[in-house]
Amino acid sequence: METRGGGCGGGRSWALRLWNGFGEQMTTVFLPNPFLSDKLEVLKEPQWERLRLWYELRRTFLGESMPSDFRPAQEGERGETV
Repeated sequence: METRGGGCGGGRSWALRLWNGFGEQMTTVFLPNPFLSDKLEVLKEPQWERLRLWYELRRTFLGESMPSDFRPAQEGERGETV
């Protein structure tokens, strides 16, 4: 389940955790957070387009489609790439 909007709690992280065959966690790869800038500063408004990589990984490996309300940033909209 995914919650977006005012009540989702800004402390959430998006990450990919990899485990071995013994159930031991081997590594965690953190993905862009919509609540933090590239300089890890808290944003006034979440930038949900920062979840593009998260959704692309889920599509590739889980066969899930992008959310119907996902809107990627337009070129030049934020002055940076996601």
